[in-house]
Amino acid sequence: MSDPNDLASDIASDIEHANREAGIERTRAAARMRFATECRHCGEDLEAHRQVYGSCIHCQTAIEKKQKQGIRCAS
Repeated sequence: MSDPNDLASDIASDIEHANREAGIERTRAAARMRFATECRHCGEDLEAHRQVYGSCIHCQTAIEKKQKQGIRCAS
């Protein structure tokens, strides 16, 4: 039979690992957005979006929807 302390330690270690992996993925996603050349919504060129709309119209629409729902968006 396994020691409860070992089990708790294993669970804590698994949670820590999962949180670390999630943090790494968030960092990667932020880097992809920062250096993106394509719209993540439609795949069109972001520079074209900026020239036509002043920003990415898809992202702007998503931000406006969140604001209407009362969600603050840092993007």
